Amino acid sequence: MNENQTPETNIGKLLLRRYQEYLQCHCCNIENSEDYIIIPEWLKQLLNCDRAIVWVLDDSRQVLWTKLCISNEIKEIIIPLNTGWPGRVIASRKTLNIPFDLYNHPDHKITREVDTKIGYRVCSLLGMPIFNADGKIIGAVLLTNKINPGHFPSYNPQNWPEAPKCWQNSFSDDDEAFLEKLNQQIATVLNRYLQQNEWRQHPKLIGRMHADYPDDLQVMIHDGGSRLTSHHPEVVWVNITKCDGNIFTGKVLNQPNQLTSVSKDSEILFIMPDSGQYPLLVTEKYLQERSEWLIQPCNKCGLSELFDPPSELIRVIFPNTPTNSVINMFTTFCGVCGGIQGVQHNSYNLNSETRPNP
Repeated sequence: MNENQTPETNIGKLLLRRYQEYLQCHCCNIENSEDYIIIPEWLKQLLNCDRAIVWVLDDSRQVLWTKLCISNEIKEIIIPLNTGWPGRVIASRKTLNIPFDLYNHPDHKITREVDTKIGYRVCSLLGMPIFNADGKIIGAVLLTNKINPGHFPSYNPQNWPEAPKCWQNSFSDDDEAFLEKLNQQIATVLNRYLQQNEWRQHPKLIGRMHADYPDDLQVMIHDGGSRLTSHHPEVVWVNITKCDGNIFTGKVLNQPNQLTSVSKDSEILFIMPDSGQYPLLVTEKYLQERSEWLIQPCNKCGLSELFDPPSELIRVIFPNTPTNSVINMFTTFCGVCGGIQGVQHNSYNLNSETRPNP
């Protein structure tokens, strides 16, 4: 060893090299929205610890959630916002570093109870909040059990609560500084993931997601309104895959009973009406025409959208209309309850005509 070098200097160089490899291999080449799932595995290697979890803050539901690979399956874990050490890191907005032995910490009781249930032994912990570029907290990183250098037997749950020698170590100031640098990259990845899954925070969908599957919600699907089909609308579960403003894309999870235009695994577009019980399936043609028309909510259920594009309704309601004529105003039946909805073109002058009956 060079006399001007210390073990700490060598460790610092190693961490810097790993950090550079990390940036080159992953954070600079993020393509897949699930890439943030690999971050815990890299954190474990880079900071030499046994476990690492990236918790994501969901303000709308007041929960923290994460995705873990368990038995070769990616599973989502959800906990209340004020739960345990990650909740404390979020609330304080500060780094939390508890050295070995965590069981001597005044607040170790919950950790000890959880350990007994899952067959684990937490010896040390490092938690750090994650902020986006605007300074908003979006999650927290939680590392547990700094690995002790050397060769020691692996942890044996049968020896609990004895602390295994392999984990009789603490996270250092260098670990904190390194994690803080990594956090900047984690925030970039996480923020991109959240933007790609922005429907979870979308104001029109708040409170509508399944409690255990936060990308799934119920949507009303149909083959069209009563003017075009005798099939009744159905409500099915849909997994959201994309959000473009107020227009959502998703995959149908259930097989409809009697619809013919939609089936299980169909990709659909849907919107959340300003008034109405469920999000509603729409077509590209409907979306293209929608901005040109004002729709009066149903006089019974209040639905503020149509099941069909106005041009298709006009074709059915006024089959004998001359080709060059223009229909600027009409009424139709609500696709949900059969009530009456008024439809008026944006350019129509109300002072000239009365509204035709359906």
